[in-house]
Amino acid sequence: MSVVRFSEGSSDVYVYYSFDQMIECCSCWLEKNRGVWRCTTEDEMISHLQKHEHAGHLVPPWAYVRLSAEKEATENER
Repeated sequence: MSVVRFSEGSSDVYVYYSFDQMIECCSCWLEKNRGVWRCTTEDEMISHLQKHEHAGHLVPPWAYVRLSAEKEATENER
């Protein structure tokens, strides 16, 4: 499931849930050679996206909303 995709003028990040339940920042501007940055929790990805913003990259606010909603939904399933 995609959280946010590259979009000229509104998003410099592409984040999605991978098949193995990891959350990935694909072609990450913060990684050497624009590699993939991976984590296991929404909180980790939120922190990572904040680093993108600090570096001047565009991260749409709704990316945080989607991650928070998915975290809440997962917690409610427990």
